Amino acid sequence: MEYTRESIRLFAQSYKLITVYKGVLANKVGHSLCKFLDLLAETEDPDMRLLDAYCEFFANLAKERADVSLAGYLIEQILLDMNTFTQNPIAASNYISDAILTDLECLQAICTINAEALRDYLRSLYILTAHEEFLPLVSRLPLFFSEVNDLDKVGKDDGSLQTWCLLYKSLIFALDKREDFVGMLPRLRKFHETSGAGLFCRYKAAYFNQNVHVLPAAYYPKDTEFFDYNGICVKVIENTARFIVHGESHNIVLAGPACLGKTTTLCLLPEQFVKAGYRYLELCANQNWTEESWQNLFAFLDLHAKSNLKIVLAILRLGTCVPTKLNNSSLAVRGASSFDQRLEIFSHVCQYRLPKNCLIYASYDGSLQALSKQLPFLHRYFQVPLEFKLPNREEYLASVYAFAKLSNFAVDDPKLTEAALTYAKQKQAYDLDVARDFIEVWRCMQNDEMTLTYDKVQSASETNSSTPT
Repeated sequence: MEYTRESIRLFAQSYKLITVYKGVLANKVGHSLCKFLDLLAETEDPDMRLLDAYCEFFANLAKERADVSLAGYLIEQILLDMNTFTQNPIAASNYISDAILTDLECLQAICTINAEALRDYLRSLYILTAHEEFLPLVSRLPLFFSEVNDLDKVGKDDGSLQTWCLLYKSLIFALDKREDFVGMLPRLRKFHETSGAGLFCRYKAAYFNQNVHVLPAAYYPKDTEFFDYNGICVKVIENTARFIVHGESHNIVLAGPACLGKTTTLCLLPEQFVKAGYRYLELCANQNWTEESWQNLFAFLDLHAKSNLKIVLAILRLGTCVPTKLNNSSLAVRGASSFDQRLEIFSHVCQYRLPKNCLIYASYDGSLQALSKQLPFLHRYFQVPLEFKLPNREEYLASVYAFAKLSNFAVDDPKLTEAALTYAKQKQAYDLDVARDFIEVWRCMQNDEMTLTYDKVQSASETNSSTPT
């Protein structure tokens, strides 16, 4: 890569075209970078001021990024910038999409500045102007780095799409390396369907003492294919869509017996929320909640009570809370030291603390009737109760066959059906966990030509459960 005076001037002009994302460079790093680019593009007689400007920029960047990555720093600033679009992407995208795209292209150009090529240009500039006394200093200039990945094929010849893909790939790389980043990390979204460019936010809460966490898009073995999970997920997703577009939705509680996939269904939802521009906050009700945990939660809700960004709050396992005894404190006085009193705090969260731009989902191990009796103060906050029914024999076998296909087992083997039913009879359940466990038992039995009797299936099950994973 080789820079010319014209290419340097293009870099200097790029930041002047930025409008929506002008806040990205409104900081010490941005100011010092712009100062250096202007000086480099306009100077006819380079001297020590040029090297001082570069060193000032490098020092400011090094304070912000330990890896001294210009691309990584700019990407973070793009994500954290609270401009008109990021505050209200749906409303703003219709009239500032072209400006957003221009800004992203300009910032992408700055992200790709190569430090070594820049140093070579400085060397040639000092030689050209007969200032060779500065060459030893130029050779010792510290270098910043770039984290921009190569582009994959994007399917069509579209320079704007390629620009966005480049930023997106770089962002994914940056976030994957920053799992410990405290606070909230937005991520770029796919191009807006109508306007052609856009951002969305995915927030990762890492400061709630493991009581609040966001599950990654982990692999779940297609649980939604069984027991009408698709139907329930469709209702939840449609409810979410209404919340996105119109701000109108219903809080939903998923109730039903254990091991039917209620919590798993909610764990599958973050991917849907991510695509929609949500802050997704997940509370595990059966974990130990401390005074600091509650204070952090209330602080989070108070902080975003006036925000225009939508929040999805998922409360998992409402019916399986465990008592937590706190020290003498305001929360203990309010009753967080016992099971029922701690649920009262959840009621307080639902009734008083939640902003209007918050949507609640919850899972409860038990029937809706039991929910209304055990948690009467919470039940009234969920306008749409969805109950998971116990699966029947046919649904259980369908899940067994699906898991068998994933494991490359022949599903037309009559011994498979016989053993699966025997195993379910032993476990006295037809749920997904039993189907999943049976496939592991079946895998252990493949090398054994024994007749599949009840006792031997039970023996294989015990052997499998005692094997360390």
